Amino acid sequence: MTKVGSYRSAVIAIAASAAINSTAGLIVRQVEVASEWQIIAWRGIGVIVGLSLIFCIQERGRILASCRQLTGWLLLGALFQSIASICYIHALQNTTVANVLFVLSAAPLATAVLARIFLDERVSRATWVAMFVALLGIVIMVGGGVVSGTGFGNLMALFA
Repeated sequence: MTKVGSYRSAVIAIAASAAINSTAGLIVRQVEVASEWQIIAWRGIGVIVGLSLIFCIQERGRILASCRQLTGWLLLGALFQSIASICYIHALQNTTVANVLFVLSAAPLATAVLARIFLDERVSRATWVAMFVALLGIVIMVGGGVVSGTGFGNLMALFA
């Protein structure tokens, strides 16, 4: 695949992922007969099946050899992804969907700070100002949730 084709495929995949994930709050809120942990279990099964299919398609005849090459970093990433998914469902069940999405919108801010700390990437003054203003907006929008008893859900969203 060409560089342009790869880029186009990546953009489509990211846009599709964002569109699908944006409906998760609505879908989770419509589930009335399952507990949080049942939703988490079925979501996990779906992820395992989906990723296994993609892995099998990409690796074709090299599945066992590829499995032997798994590293601790991959397993650590899987652990963190699992924790984030668990926290996400708990957040959706314990605060408003809007609060969850507002808190999750802070992920790029956290990424910039962590890149500065761990990778020594420079962050421009304008970016710091924009990050502060965005964070202030998130605190204003989500802050009332702590008072109204949805602090646990907001905390879970932060961990997600």
